[in-house]
Order: sequence, then C-alpha cells, then structure tokens
Amino acid sequence: MTTTDSVASLTVPEWSQVRMHRKLWFVAVLWILFVITALSNVLASLIFLIPSLWLIWSGPIYSRKKGNTVAQPKRNKVLMTVVAVVVIGWGIFQQGGGMAQLSSAASLPTCSSSAAQDALMQAVQNSPRAKQTGLQVHDVTNAGPSKVAMSMNNGSASRLDATGQPITHLCEAVILTNGGRSGVLYSIEWIDKAKQRWYVEVKL
Repeated sequence: MTTTDSVASLTVPEWSQVRMHRKLWFVAVLWILFVITALSNVLASLIFLIPSLWLIWSGPIYSRKKGNTVAQPKRNKVLMTVVAVVVIGWGIFQQGGGMAQLSSAASLPTCSSSAAQDALMQAVQNSPRAKQTGLQVHDVTNAGPSKVAMSMNNGSASRLDATGQPITHLCEAVILTNGGRSGVLYSIEWIDKAKQRWYVEVKL
C-alpha cells in the first residue's frame, strides 16, 4: 500500500473559482496584522489570529504558482500554528506578561478603584520580569486614566461598546517597589461581562 500527501488528493479548482478568503494572500494579510498587533497588545492580536487559524484548519488554502493553482500542504499550516504560539509567548514576555483575573460587580472597575489597583499589584508581581529580577511591589500611587490615551481619544481613556458602556479602561500609575518608583501602563478589560469577569494587563 502506498501513501500520498493529502494535498495531492484534492481537486484543485481554477484560480478564478477560489474564494478570496481561501487565497494565501488573504490569510497572509491577517497573519501580518496579527504579528504587528501582538508586538503591542497580545489580547488585541487575537482578533486577527483566531480567524486566520480557523481559515487554515477549516479547509484548503490556495496560492498561484506559474499560472497554476496550488493547495498549501499541511506542514505549512502546522508551521503557522507553531509560529503563532511563539509570537504570543514572546509578546507576553516583552509586554511584562502581567495579567490578573478577578470577578467583580456588573460595571467595569475604574483605573483608580481599589480592586483594579490590587489586581495591578498582582499582575506586576506575577510577571516574568518580577520573577526573574526578584521585584517586589509595595504600593500603587497616582492611578488614573492614561493621559496619552486621553489626548488621542478626545479626552477619554476608555473604549465603549455600542450602548456607551466601557469595555476597556486604559490606565497609568506609579508603583513603589524594592527597586524604587516606576511608571506603568495597564488596561482593564472584560473577559466575560455576562459572568462579571475582567482582567488587568500591565506593561512594565
């Protein structure tokens, strides 16, 4: 019995018959947007990562080579998935990796709320940087909306949903540590509003 690559068994359509979302260039655009976004915000990058992974694993992806339609082999899909894991891991490490998850009331906590400040301390304390350097967080001061975000968003440091309710707060604070004072940027976002679950992500 002989075996063949599963790609070879596919009935490859004409290029003009291939739907746009099944073309390699379309997936590549999503992938590039994922990588660029992951450099600054891992969570936001999932908006591009999840659709691209769904596309490559839910059916064939085609490219055009010398006028012929070519289906991408499974090994390329595996490679893209591995790269995604590496990029996300690298992004979390570079951004401090601080993330604390809590349950709260129905409204998203503000930047200066005690719950958010406690979560910020926990996120910093659990970050890879803190674990590598022995960083200890003693207190949080001057917590409030990010001035940079406010200047770029008409005086608001929050992102709102269609009903005008905040789904993200962009914040800044000063943390007091065993290494001195340090300014940090952090965000407060819903994980599941229906279940009243939110988290804090911090950039050190």
